[in-house]
Amino acid sequence: EAGCQNIQIRPWVIDWSAGTPDHEAFFDDLTTLMKLVQPFLIAMGETTQEEADRLYHQAELEMISEDFCALWYLLTVWGEKP
Repeated sequence: EAGCQNIQIRPWVIDWSAGTPDHEAFFDDLTTLMKLVQPFLIAMGETTQEEADRLYHQAELEMISEDFCALWYLLTVWGEKP
């Protein structure tokens, strides 16, 4: 719809399961994001502080588990404007 041509795509996958090189960085980023988004979700009435804290701690425990598995799928798309 943007009038591009020679459109190409490149799929990516990042494995940030427990024990992988990317696990610690993703864990740190995601736990920070979860804390930062809490005030917004509470203000919007989507959750309570108690529920947000409970979910945060549950996610934290799951992500530090030795059998935690996670893949992050990404897609890069580019093209040329004539």
